[in-house]
Amino acid sequence: MGEGAKKAWCPCAAGYFAFAFSCAQSRRMQRVRATGGKEDPEETEEKSGFLGKLRKRLPKKPTKEEMKKYGAGMVFSYSFVGTLNMCMMVALSWPVFIMRTGGSPILFSPLKLKPQYMVYLTAVYFSYGSCTTPFLLAFALLLAPFFSKLLGGFRKRLGCSKWLAFVLMGLLMAVCYLLALPFLIALACWRRHAHQLCGEPVLISDENVRTYIPDMPTEYFRMPYSQAKSDIIRYALLYHHGGIYMDTDFLVVQDLDEVIDLAQSYDLVSYMDEGSGSLEKGSLAAWQLMETHCPLSDKEKEKVCCFDDDRTQCHIPWAGIGEGVSHPVFDELEGDGVRFKSFCFSDERGFTPPDMINMLEKAGLG
Repeated sequence: MGEGAKKAWCPCAAGYFAFAFSCAQSRRMQRVRATGGKEDPEETEEKSGFLGKLRKRLPKKPTKEEMKKYGAGMVFSYSFVGTLNMCMMVALSWPVFIMRTGGSPILFSPLKLKPQYMVYLTAVYFSYGSCTTPFLLAFALLLAPFFSKLLGGFRKRLGCSKWLAFVLMGLLMAVCYLLALPFLIALACWRRHAHQLCGEPVLISDENVRTYIPDMPTEYFRMPYSQAKSDIIRYALLYHHGGIYMDTDFLVVQDLDEVIDLAQSYDLVSYMDEGSGSLEKGSLAAWQLMETHCPLSDKEKEKVCCFDDDRTQCHIPWAGIGEGVSHPVFDELEGDGVRFKSFCFSDERGFTPPDMINMLEKAGLG
């Protein structure tokens, strides 16, 4: 059987097994009716076997009374766990498709999903999805009180009717799913291609930032927006812990072994943008910028400045403490005779290759 035939067979087989399972349930109900509601001997034997023991360990299916108790809250709760489960299935099948085919599941012109990807998603749906199904209702029942309370608070806060609150909350949850899905895909692809050479993801917040960056200046807590904090954190983490930096929206499609190995051997691994002639994503200049204070009268000036009044937020132009701020520091260190062992990706191996569109089209990503 050829490759194409195998791909065409998978969803059909999965659909057949699902149909056979539903028929088996129907015959079981017929046996119960035939025995006047008494347990069939075959069913009693089945309960004492392996499958019976397994069923006892699975969460019990909620009763109709339990589900009716929370009403719309149960609907939102089940929608939440079901959609989150579907997002996980997409995140699992996405890197598998890239690994097996070498191409992206998305076609960009016109923008649509590749039909072949649906084969992979279907396979995950009938394997991983079937295993998680028994747990969905149980988890939904646990979360139902929270969603009932959330819906009530939503309605009270907006002062609107029950149905309008229902629709608005549904739209809000849909936006949350759309935001979560790309992150889950990016995380799954990163884990697949990192080959356990990197640690597990760690969420850095204001509460634990000094656990990972003990010398973080107090000016950090006066940053005016989260992107400025992110710029500072990434530089400091690279300084204290090493490694490589990627934005959360990076989609890794090839193994990271080469870059990780380079990071072990070089002081600085970076890339060169076309025409810039300079390294990007530097490090320590953020410290100097933050700790240089200025009077409050300079607030309107478009420069990075933290004021003498520690109750006032620092003034940071958009990305002003991010790209390119490291160059003066590297120039100063070089002038002092400090030398770095560095490696630079350039041209077609850079972050933004000169002929990027043609490269994507040749790779089947355009």
